[in-house]
Amino acid sequence: MATLLNPVAMSAALMAIAPLGLAQDFPITSIFSMGVGSEYHGGAAELIVPDTDTTTPAYGNNSRLRRYELHLAKMFEVTIWECRGSREGFIFWEYKAGNGSIDMGVFEITCALADDIRQAYGLGRAESTTITRPGPRLTGRVTNTVSVPILKIEGNKIDKWLDFVEGFQAVR
Repeated sequence: MATLLNPVAMSAALMAIAPLGLAQDFPITSIFSMGVGSEYHGGAAELIVPDTDTTTPAYGNNSRLRRYELHLAKMFEVTIWECRGSREGFIFWEYKAGNGSIDMGVFEITCALADDIRQAYGLGRAESTTITRPGPRLTGRVTNTVSVPILKIEGNKIDKWLDFVEGFQAVR
């Protein structure tokens, strides 16, 4: 179970994509989501992490996965959860490191692409993930902890994920 770092910052674990037996929590400062967009309105979300160096190996010096790959996996996991089985819609993810001080770019993840990733990697156990949304009439913010299934990026799927992430570029 993830441990809260403080009342504002939460630790949503990305250990799901660890090689078996090497589970480790990766703190996330915050996830803010306005939901899935359509042709009529844009879907937007923001992932903020405390890491200042996202190239750090995720599971020690021998790990092939970096924190960066895990952060992108979290964006896909939340998008899969937000799309709820639909292949329609999209989310523009703003990704920031250093607790928001380092702009890592904006990534467009369509529900169709998220579903393709779900089919390619499969989903494992659900983990508690804290998501903040706009409050009623866009005033204030509402924070909820939800169960988001995690991608099963393990074994021979690690190289496949690394290849995918290398080609998955920010739109800004």
